[in-house]
Amino acid sequence: MIGLFRASLRARLGLVACVSVAVVLGASGLWLEHRFGSVVTQAFDRRLETILIAIASALDVDDDTGAVVVAHRLPDPRFEAALSGWYWEVEEEGAVIAASRSLWGGRIAPSGPRGETLRILGREVPSPGEGGPLIVRVAAPEAALAEERAEARAVVVATLAPLAVLLSLLAAVLVSAALAPLTRLARGLDAVRRGETKRLAAPPERELAPFAEAVNGLLESHEVTLARARSAAADLSHALKTPLAALATLPDPDGRIADQVERMRRLTERHLARARIAGTAYGERTPARRVLEDLLVVMRRIHPHVAFTLEGPEAQVAVETADLEEMLGALLDNAGKWAARSVRARIVPAGRQVTIAIEDDGPGLADAEAARARGVSLDRRRAGSGLGLAVVDEIAALYGATLRLGRSDAGGLAAALDLPAA
Repeated sequence: MIGLFRASLRARLGLVACVSVAVVLGASGLWLEHRFGSVVTQAFDRRLETILIAIASALDVDDDTGAVVVAHRLPDPRFEAALSGWYWEVEEEGAVIAASRSLWGGRIAPSGPRGETLRILGREVPSPGEGGPLIVRVAAPEAALAEERAEARAVVVATLAPLAVLLSLLAAVLVSAALAPLTRLARGLDAVRRGETKRLAAPPERELAPFAEAVNGLLESHEVTLARARSAAADLSHALKTPLAALATLPDPDGRIADQVERMRRLTERHLARARIAGTAYGERTPARRVLEDLLVVMRRIHPHVAFTLEGPEAQVAVETADLEEMLGALLDNAGKWAARSVRARIVPAGRQVTIAIEDDGPGLADAEAARARGVSLDRRRAGSGLGLAVVDEIAALYGATLRLGRSDAGGLAAALDLPAA
């Protein structure tokens, strides 16, 4: 879980947003609970005071005895039920002269007749008769006040809980909206990598515009550097051809000079090929079938005794055209040299990969020979460029591709290139 938060900006922002919502709502809930509790307590005490005033208003003097009495009872049934926790009494000079039936002959005290905790409100009121002042007391169970405060607390929780969920969802939406420009930039970079576009589109957000400009500048600088490197490699290749051709014209009775010249030519072409493919441009898209069709036209002229066929649909591969021609040309030329009658090229798209298989009906290679062939030229005994499988491997590796060698259905060599699809 910790690794997820470290690796994901969305997770970190979401966590911060949720914690912030929880802290703010928690503090708000505590404050509201305190305020609601105070309001409920004040309302509870006001009800007790209203009852006390009603009792004081009902005090009167009995015409026959001259004693102070409560002229009429309160309509609240809680003061009639025995030991209900709701009590009132009227005291004169320390003696109770009137009391609610619920007291059941007892007195109001902080601990009620049943041991319950009481909330007591008392006032001194003038006597309606000739005696001294009276004390009117009203008591209610603290449990009733606690129950009302609990109901108020439940209202706070019931209000804040959905609000917390709503704010968390809103925070998630805001985080997604805030990260959406980054997601667009990532999709743009992926489009550049796949060759759908050459540059990042300018984002509408001012904060991200410098980033897009920097990336586009880097892409442009990469293309310029790559073009210069390939141009230098091409110039060097042309500059070496003439001296090598001159060396080949020298007297060579035992053929040693020719062997060395050929060796130098192969090594030169191999290392120049490495230099040329050392950097690859981003976002290459090459139609594999079209390249094969063009190459087969040339191969049919070079190897007229071989029937070249092509199978499979058109497929875009993430390989530069020149590099794809280099690899497929070497494989097709080798197949044409060794084929008895036919060479078959097949294109097999498979999701994010395109396999191009070239099969011939020649003698083929044993497993040990196939392993050795990767370090030398495809054909040492017949004329050719001398560009070995090692260079084909190097070109393929730059694009995350692989070269597989095996035996074809016709018994010859089967060379399969697994290329990334564009």
